[in-house]
This record gives sequence, structure tokens and C-alpha cells, in this order.
Amino acid sequence: PGMDIYQEIDLEMILKAEQVVKLLLDTVDWAMSEKIKDNTPGLADLVRNMECPTEEGDGGGKERGIKPLSDLMAAIGGAVEIVRAGPTIADPNNRFSYQFQLASEDGRFPELDRLREKEARLLEQKNDDGRKLAMARDEISIVENQITRALIASMMRAAPDLQRAMDALARLDAVFARASFGCDWDGVIPVVGGEGRVHVERFVHPILALEKEVTNDFEGDAMAAVPVDLMLPGQGYQTLMVSGPNGGGKTLALKSFGLAAMMVKLGIPLTLSMSSRGSSP
Repeated sequence: PGMDIYQEIDLEMILKAEQVVKLLLDTVDWAMSEKIKDNTPGLADLVRNMECPTEEGDGGGKERGIKPLSDLMAAIGGAVEIVRAGPTIADPNNRFSYQFQLASEDGRFPELDRLREKEARLLEQKNDDGRKLAMARDEISIVENQITRALIASMMRAAPDLQRAMDALARLDAVFARASFGCDWDGVIPVVGGEGRVHVERFVHPILALEKEVTNDFEGDAMAAVPVDLMLPGQGYQTLMVSGPNGGGKTLALKSFGLAAMMVKLGIPLTLSMSSRGSSP
């Protein structure tokens, strides 16, 4: 309450919004390529969630497409540019001083371009008393404010479609994150059934494997991580009893059961020691 959105969003945020929209449109183009649709149709279907309901089609129902995102890109694309703002006392070589301004090239904003040219001519006139220059700059400020508000209004109209597309992009990013984890760790995708059986050989806790060397034989080396076998036969067995000396790995084994189950539930490949990779857990 009381917040003016037009005061909260500046030119830098508009430029960032343009970069986000471009990423979304590029992702859609990638997903709709024949290569992706043929080889990984699931990813293509996931990206289709970015598409937004549009006008009613011939059948009376709403069609889906990326037109709202394309329209937003047309509205804000290239509208903001970064220019040098120095030199300053803190940056005499003008290496780090910059500012955001509405684009001054390609005739994007002809009225603003005309006023800027007027300002440049007044700056060259040595006999000007400054009042005309001040008036010209006031005119520039008014036009810039009008253009900025129109750009923000375009972003606000597309906000629901942007949120939907960003949600789909986040899911796609999670898919790639899981796949990247599996590739980095040479992970194994388990076979999931309904018998209640757990059979995972030589499971390695990924956090321990980051900090310690994985070994097949434990000889008292505190810097060694020993793989564990996670076995439950199913077929009516509902209890697992773990016994052993203090520090023998009972707690880690139980934690490994829970971690392995959660990794399977989230679709994360299981991390196994080198000796068991290639087998079916």
C-alpha cells in the first residue's frame, strides 16, 4: 500500500527484464527445434508450459502461444542502453562509470531524439543565458518519464505470462541440474518397482565423497569414505535392525537409506562407488 510501481522500477530493471524475456524466447526456440522435439519430447512439452493463453481460436477455446512474450520483447527490446558517465574524480580514466538511459539510436524514440538534438545545439551556443537550455532539459525529462512509464506498463501487463514462463524455466533448470549432477558423479538411474524392495550396492554419500577419498576397505583412516550396501528384501519385511560398535557407521547407513530414497523420489541419479557403476541397483 502506498507504493508507486512507476517509482520503484528504473531503467536498469527494464534492461534486466529485456534480458529475461530474451532468455525465455531463446529457450522456446531451442525446445521447439526438430532435434529437441524428436530426441527429448519431454523437455519440449515442459517448455510448452511457457506458452500463454491468447485470443479464442476457431473452436471457441483459447489458443496458446508466446505472443505476449514476443509483444513485450517488441516493446522493451533495445529501449534502454548503457553509456559512459565519466570521467569522474573517482574514475578519471572512465573505466567503470556508466549510466542507463533510453536508447538514442535507430530512431526508437523520435521525439526524444529531437529534444536531445535541441539540447546539443543549445550547449554549443555561447550566448545562451541558460534558460532555454533548462527548458529543453525539462522537456527531455517529461518525455523520458512518459516513455519509461509506457515501458513499465507493458511489463505490468505481461507480468502473469512472465511468471508462468519463469516457473517453466525453473523446472527446466532443475531437470538440467539433476542431469548435470548425474553426469558429474557418473550416477546411476535406479529401477523403481512396487515390491517394496531396496537393493542399492556400494552407495556413496555425495557430501562425504566431496570431503574424503572413497575406499573399498576401511582401515581406520578418518579421511576415508566407505560405500555401504542398502538392502531390504521386501516381500513382507518391514523392519531393518542395524547393530555394531560405536562409530561403526550405523547412523550413516540409516541416513544413506533416507538420502537414497529422497534422491530417487526427486529423480536424482544415485551416487555409487566405481566398482558398482554399471550394475542395476
